[in-house]
Amino acid sequence: STLFPYTTLFRSALALLAPFALISSKKREQLLGTLETFVLDSGMNAAKTSELIGIHINTVKYRLRKINALLGVEITGNRVIPGLTIAVALKRLEKLMP
Repeated sequence: STLFPYTTLFRSALALLAPFALISSKKREQLLGTLETFVLDSGMNAAKTSELIGIHINTVKYRLRKINALLGVEITGNRVIPGLTIAVALKRLEKLMP
């Protein structure tokens, strides 16, 4: 099928977010929301993320450190950001689907 390469790509990207399943739903929602805004809306700028979410920049930085630790990678790393961008974009689309 012509969708096969994309399906594989999407599965691999979403697998990056698998560690979020290990934390409480409240914490997961906070961290994923911060990650989504950081990656998709603010150009990976913590100050802009802080403005968009309406929380203190130190809280954003704390959450980003927690995300790095949870995923075991530096989320702004060149090898990680393409897949992570796809994953959080898919998560956002998933929320918009009825």
